[in-house]
Amino acid sequence: MRNGGIREVWKETCWIYRYAKRYTWKIILYIVLGLLVTSIGLLSSLLSRQIINLVVAGLNQSSALLNAIPIIVLFVALVFLRVGLHAANSRITAKVSLQVNREMRADTFQKFMNTGWQSISNYHSGDLLNRIHNDVSTVASSVLGWIPSLITYLAQFVGALIVITHFDPTMALIALAGIPITSMVFILLAPKLRVHNRKVLEASSDLTAFYADSLQNIQSVKSFGAVDAFCEELEGLQEKHIDCSLEQNKFTIRASVCMSLAGIVVSYLCMGWGIYRLWCGKIDFGTMVLFLQLANYLSAAASGLIKLGPSVISATVSAKRIMSILDLPRENVEESPKEKALREDPAGVSVLLEHVDFDYRSDLPVLQNVNFSAKPGEVVAIVGPSGTGKTTLLRLLLCLVMPKSGRAVLEGEHTGIVPLNPSLRRLFSYVPQDRALFSGTIAQTLRLAKPEATEKELWEALRLADMEDVVRGLPEGLDSSIGQAGSRFSAGQCQRISIARALLHEAPILLLDEATSALDVTTERRILRTIMSHCKNKTCIVTTHRPSVLSMCDHVYEIQNHTVRLMDEESIERLRKEF
Repeated sequence: MRNGGIREVWKETCWIYRYAKRYTWKIILYIVLGLLVTSIGLLSSLLSRQIINLVVAGLNQSSALLNAIPIIVLFVALVFLRVGLHAANSRITAKVSLQVNREMRADTFQKFMNTGWQSISNYHSGDLLNRIHNDVSTVASSVLGWIPSLITYLAQFVGALIVITHFDPTMALIALAGIPITSMVFILLAPKLRVHNRKVLEASSDLTAFYADSLQNIQSVKSFGAVDAFCEELEGLQEKHIDCSLEQNKFTIRASVCMSLAGIVVSYLCMGWGIYRLWCGKIDFGTMVLFLQLANYLSAAASGLIKLGPSVISATVSAKRIMSILDLPRENVEESPKEKALREDPAGVSVLLEHVDFDYRSDLPVLQNVNFSAKPGEVVAIVGPSGTGKTTLLRLLLCLVMPKSGRAVLEGEHTGIVPLNPSLRRLFSYVPQDRALFSGTIAQTLRLAKPEATEKELWEALRLADMEDVVRGLPEGLDSSIGQAGSRFSAGQCQRISIARALLHEAPILLLDEATSALDVTTERRILRTIMSHCKNKTCIVTTHRPSVLSMCDHVYEIQNHTVRLMDEESIERLRKEF
């Protein structure tokens, strides 16, 4: 493996063991128990030699058998002790692996969620899910499956080698002959093994992403009669995953065979040398049996070390996939005293954008030289054809994306100006244009905005959103299940639940992104009037295509040709007619 590759694996290993710090003593206990098991195994081999020699030397003599009884009793006791230590080790392994898995998964999820939206949106949710679940599990299991096991296997190998050296240094040299060969094979094959592991994980992520898309959009799949097409696409993705897995398996088998052959050859050479020494009368029968046991010990240790190779590669590749997400820019959402004062300003909060530019790609501008303002008590509309940047403008206000240039601030009458940043996001109540509802009950969905809300407050929010009568008519009321993405309600009802949730948040700025598009005009007017009368000090910003909304707005901004302009009454009237 190239030096760069070794440094990369070392970096990933250090990252893995960062999570193991709080379990240091359990890991040490695991290693100690492993070393005890190894020591007991070596001692048992020495005792078996002594038992055999006593029996062979005193054949047909009852006294010889009596002399061997204490050693036999000790041998049997060590066997039971070894079994018990193995059981304890297995229990420790299960506990630590599960605890590390839980901690790492929670930490990874939290960091994913705190990553900048624009950066994390470059990854499919299915891919992220695969990294959180499968990659984290692989990494967590390696905490007790790698370095502790490496120490245990090395101790087993070295211990057996020391005993062999004591009885026959030549056999020890034979046993060491396979190490350079297996080490060289692993160093040469490791980079390719990493490539195969990465391909398998990427294919697995593609499958997870496909499942997520298919199930999330199953209504559209059925309505287009595309079930068969999706099943065919699934077969293609599964075939790709199988091909990658089989390629990885074939390569792993080749690598294991190459490394195992060296161990097998060494093991048989040791056995042959022992038989030769017995034939020459240089060793006794008990020592020959000891050599056979130690040869198996060496073979088992070498086999364990060989099997660690692929698991090391798998763990470090998974660690790299997690690290690639965790290395993305983090959002600072810690609220400063001035920002807290702004949130509590009784006069409300104004929004101001001056000469703001933004693009997702440098060759594709979205917004240029944007000037926009909205003050407390105002309802400000943003209009324009689909795809011109209305939702992007709201993302700028929510700091999901940041301006390339220009000035974006919030201003309170008593607190002054504060530059827009992710920590100010709590000052906004946002109603997106899609169904942003989570599985659970209506009460749980509403309390996402205000966890401590009372039932009275929940009903009041539903009343303002013109949804109270519908919910009261349900058998379980507030405890009624919403279903995945609001599947148990109509599009209009889902929008009203989203509006109720936003109103419950009690933030000074309300953002409605096509939030009433699924409502009839009468219901839309009634809800908007209720919102305006209830939210007198709120700053309300809406994106819309509906003329019924424009007539209720204080100002209307139009997005056209990547810029924003404040429309006059004549232009607004013309726009209403165009609708």
